[in-house]
Amino acid sequence: MGDHIIFAGCSFTWGQGLWSYLETDEHVPSYEEYIFENMSLPTGSYELRDKLRFPTLVSNHFNKTPVVKIPNGGSEYESIKFINKLFNPSDGDSFLTSQSLNYEDVDYIILQTSQIYRNYFSFDYLGDEYRITSTPNCENLDRITKVVYDTDKNIHENEIANFDILYKWLDDNEYSIDALTSIMHDQVLDKVETTLKFYESKGIQTRILCWQNEQLSLIFKSDFLSKRFIPLEYENQVFNSIEDMYRQYPELMLTKDPTVLHDPGSDSHPSKKCHQIISNSIIKHIYTK
Repeated sequence: MGDHIIFAGCSFTWGQGLWSYLETDEHVPSYEEYIFENMSLPTGSYELRDKLRFPTLVSNHFNKTPVVKIPNGGSEYESIKFINKLFNPSDGDSFLTSQSLNYEDVDYIILQTSQIYRNYFSFDYLGDEYRITSTPNCENLDRITKVVYDTDKNIHENEIANFDILYKWLDDNEYSIDALTSIMHDQVLDKVETTLKFYESKGIQTRILCWQNEQLSLIFKSDFLSKRFIPLEYENQVFNSIEDMYRQYPELMLTKDPTVLHDPGSDSHPSKKCHQIISNSIIKHIYTK
């Protein structure tokens, strides 16, 4: 049994905004000041974030060491890159982590899903690989690139001026443009499932939990993922996503939490209480499954 737990996710796992509970007379930046104005945080902010976020709470319960990627934000594909990087230090993406682990070092991988359009959609046409990404709002697929590999097998993406190649691919495969979202969901969840299955083959147990509802239907259709899915329990109710829990209990968002010590601005990330709820739900699922 390993002595580490990997937590792969976006800013919800990273602990964005938890410094709003820092006991200090210094100014603690709001969400807008921190994200858009790059305003520095007071001393002790990151330490408090580490203490309050659910990766630490879960790991402390099991006397394990939490492993979380360095940067804020993320997507399912970035989570997969982060996990793979931990076991393959020679891979690129050094900005994700400086840690190196062996399979036997890790007890669990807990993956938190993000928003689907933070990932890219990829397709092959006439022997070439293309990727479509959403910029800058992660809501519309509006940038297309051709993927090129150099002699060292590093990936380079060359932007293309129009989407003609996509329309040809859709036409050849008899797909409608409206089918893209469904295909993309399938693609992303398939990569998640393939990744988790690989690490389970190496003796690491895996779990998955959701911020939003968009991935739920495919998770529940998968025998593998549905058995590893973590529902969230609060006030004698069960929620399938953080989004659903917010809808009924908006005070679980930082921006609506009356117990914060500093103005979080419009920060809708999980509150201290919400991290505790997520932690308790993960712990219960590990014990019962």
